[in-house]
Amino acid sequence: MEKVIKMKLNLIFWTSILFLYSCKSQEKKTADLDFSKDFMRGFINDSLKPLLPILDSVLLADQKYRKGNNAKTLKKYSKEIQMIDSINLERITPIIEKYGILGPNDIG
Repeated sequence: MEKVIKMKLNLIFWTSILFLYSCKSQEKKTADLDFSKDFMRGFINDSLKPLLPILDSVLLADQKYRKGNNAKTLKKYSKEIQMIDSINLERITPIIEKYGILGPNDIG
């Protein structure tokens, strides 16, 4: 029971983080994101570096249909968004279970 609650809280947290990130980068198109220019990536622990491609692809997939946060667009692609969210949740749950919630200081 406690594990289910923890997973739900993690889902809420990551959904909130991804939503806030999408709001922050509204003017930036997803295709234009260049993760290599992230200054913090130079300080990432070597043991976490293999996670970067996974987390980057999750972020890009998450933002594919959320460009501009337009309500009409979100409604139009709601099924695709739900499918991507389900896939992304399956991809990040093992990472959260193993490493906990990673912040900007951990992964850039």
